[in-house]
Amino acid sequence: MSDNFSRIIHELNNKNFNKALQLSREYKANNDLHILNNLKGIIFINLKDHQKAIHHFKNSLNYKEDYIDAHLNLANAYYSNKNFSDSINTIIKALNYEPKNKNLNFNLAYFF
Repeated sequence: MSDNFSRIIHELNNKNFNKALQLSREYKANNDLHILNNLKGIIFINLKDHQKAIHHFKNSLNYKEDYIDAHLNLANAYYSNKNFSDSINTIIKALNYEPKNKNLNFNLAYFF
């Protein structure tokens, strides 16, 4: 993982969400945009802006549709918004990529 991502994650872990968002906006590389968008989604979840979080989790999946972390985060964002059917459908879609993933199966059971 790049040093830029480590800095963003460090700020997230320290609950400096605005600083993490600023660092994510300064990131210029194009090769890990799925990770960057997933991190932005996490930042917006912590800032209580679920719509922007959902937008970034979807963007992450546009760059890498089998990125399980983004699927899990998107499903949880939907669940937080009480959008249970999209939450379940997101997990089911992710299970097509990793059918034995314990986190996906746990979330699916929890959402039902």
